[in-house]
Amino acid sequence: MSFHTRLRDELLNDPLGRGYASMDEVEVIHSLIEVDRDVLIPIRSDDLLAWSAMSGRFMKIKRAMEDETKTDELRSIAWAAMKMIERDGTDLDLNLSDRASMLDTLVAAEILSESDKNDLYTTATQTVSRAHELNIRLPLQRDDIIKARA
Repeated sequence: MSFHTRLRDELLNDPLGRGYASMDEVEVIHSLIEVDRDVLIPIRSDDLLAWSAMSGRFMKIKRAMEDETKTDELRSIAWAAMKMIERDGTDLDLNLSDRASMLDTLVAAEILSESDKNDLYTTATQTVSRAHELNIRLPLQRDDIIKARA
């Protein structure tokens, strides 16, 4: 999808209810470039390793992976989590439902705490502009808004 198509869709549909229809071009630009949107970004392996080192998380996951009294499903999830932590060049993307579900399973099994999960989500959260979120190039000009509204 092109830049102008994304911008046009945003202004016409206003999915977040920002009120573009009542804004002039400059107000639209300011709304789009304001850094006010929390998004989840993939967590790089070095950041994931650092997260796992805190509060004994690495060892909690390792013990679960090795605990033969745990179900195969739980041990497999712990094993996969350990591989993500240890393998260089990997990313954990919590936008992917299966990755989020794996984390939820580790919390439900009390291998990780709700606090551990929240810390991981905090690590993955970045505040960006709506333009960045939509991959709309900057700088935006009044003419861009006029064309998108045409």
